[in-house]
Amino acid sequence: SSVVWQETRGRDDPWVDAPSLKCAPPLPPPSLVLSGSLEHQNFCLGAYSLVEGRKVHGRPVWKHATKDRWIAASSFGNWLVQASENLGAANSLSFLVLRDSSGMLPHESSVVWQETRGRDDPWVDAPSLKCAPPLPPPSLVLSGSLEHQNFCLGAYSLVEGRKVHGRPVWKHATKDRWIAASSFGNWLVQASENLGAANSLSFLVLRDSSGMLPHESSVVWQE
Repeated sequence: SSVVWQETRGRDDPWVDAPSLKCAPPLPPPSLVLSGSLEHQNFCLGAYSLVEGRKVHGRPVWKHATKDRWIAASSFGNWLVQASENLGAANSLSFLVLRDSSGMLPHESSVVWQETRGRDDPWVDAPSLKCAPPLPPPSLVLSGSLEHQNFCLGAYSLVEGRKVHGRPVWKHATKDRWIAASSFGNWLVQASENLGAANSLSFLVLRDSSGMLPHESSVVWQE
């Protein structure tokens, strides 16, 4: 809908427009990794990058880092791994298929992928094949020069098992400084007591809500 959402302070208060509020599906991840074991189609394993501005049947497309392999949707909504010349074509012109037309992105589905030896061969389950965004790095380093927040520079380690707003968290090696996501998807450097709170309670902000991890973004940090 293009209608503007409204909010209210409470039950007896008036409704007022909230023109900046948007409701949309989650952004596709900038990269996906196909991992596991395959009997016939090992060339499909590896890292895929989102192709900005390109869609097939209205859905996002990811391209393999080194090979002519693409993750794209069919006209029926299934996810396929194909060569570029067959993008969006029938399952029979694919190397792998994920038969899930629910509207989920490929990394969100719990359906088992299938592979085939060739066009005229049957499809068989590939239960060990996984599709997921890349794992967050175990450490990050903030380097450079800052006018006010030099205490934020240095090495940060991934905090295993901890997430803020569904995203990973890194802690400074020696100081109470943390890299965490805001509810809007921006990356922040904050003190522990403010993790995940608004930008105004942060020392640094990376205004990139594309879904990229902080080291993947080309957006300029602010202090």
